[in-house]
Formats: sequence, C-alpha cells, structure tokens
Amino acid sequence: AYAHVMISGCSVGSEAALAKLLGFKRVSSTEVTEEYVSIARDRFAHQPELRFYQYDGQTLPFRTGEFSMLISGHIIEHTPSPRQYLAEHLRVLAPGGFCFIEFPNRYHPWELHTNLPSCEYLPLPLRNGMLRLLASRFSPYSPEQRQLFDLVRRTLQPVSIGFIARALRRLPGPRSRIIHCYQPRLGFVRMVIRKGQPL
Repeated sequence: AYAHVMISGCSVGSEAALAKLLGFKRVSSTEVTEEYVSIARDRFAHQPELRFYQYDGQTLPFRTGEFSMLISGHIIEHTPSPRQYLAEHLRVLAPGGFCFIEFPNRYHPWELHTNLPSCEYLPLPLRNGMLRLLASRFSPYSPEQRQLFDLVRRTLQPVSIGFIARALRRLPGPRSRIIHCYQPRLGFVRMVIRKGQPL
C-alpha cells in the first residue's frame, strides 16, 4: 500500500474512497465547505483511515512534510491566491513527494466553468475590466450569462503552466519542479510536481 495522501477539495468524500481502493493506507481530505465535510464524515464514519478536515482556504491543519502525495483537481483556480495555495500545499508535502494538479488552461477560447467566451488569457487588470463590461447592462449577453461573467470575475483566478513554473521558482528551499505536464482533453492542464529535496 502507498503512504499518506492528501486530497484537496474533497467535496463529500468520493475521491477519498477511491484513493483507499487504489491502495493508500491513510487518506486526509480538505474542504472549505462545512456541510460537505459533515456529509463526508457521516458517509465514512466506519472507515477511520479516511479523515476529513474543514479549513479556511489559507492555512492547512497539517505538519510540514506530512504527506507523500497530494492530489488537487480543479481547486487552485477557485482560490483567492493561487500562489499562496500552491506554496501552502507544497509545505505539507514531504521532500521528494509528488503533487498531482489539474486546472483549466487559461488560453482556451472558452471558459470551461460557464462555456462562455473566455477572457482568462488577458493580463489580470484587462481580464477583470472585460468581465465587468460583459457583466454590465451594456453587454449583448442575456441577464443569466451576465451573472456568470460576474461570477467568473469574482470567484475564479487565471492559472497557467507558466504561472505554476514561476511560482515554483519563487518558493524558498530546494527547487520543486514540474516533471510531467499534458492536456488530457482540450482546455485542461494536468501536471505532476515533485517537491525539491535537500542536497
């Protein structure tokens, strides 16, 4: 069996159950929504090796270097600071450990949460200005679509391969690196990061 894995953004716990089926001895999962954590704890109360934690979206309730592997699927773009999210999650990963992360490609022509034209490729101030315009009463889109443009501006952050690479270079300590990166389908980026190890 594998060692301790952490799942970021566990919802109601189905990914944790799958991780156990795949051979992980211990699975710790985090979620910012209290109701989801409560449901997951109830669902898997008979499996103490599956643990669910609510956290504030900023500081994880774990020791530095506690996990051998970390899984994050479509969470980083929903955080107020993707750079802080990445740094905090790599903090709890052991040296030499692996982080599997997936997120929407900001250069895709369609915003994949809403299926509306994307502005994510623009520099952040222009992106936000364009989204404000598209959400305004001057927009050619329907009221429902205008609300979605506003939701994207308020709740999503553009993330790219280059952004992740730059964020990794700025982290203190031994260099963590992207060791594999590909697009499993158009518009999605999936990568593996290996945490740096002391020489």
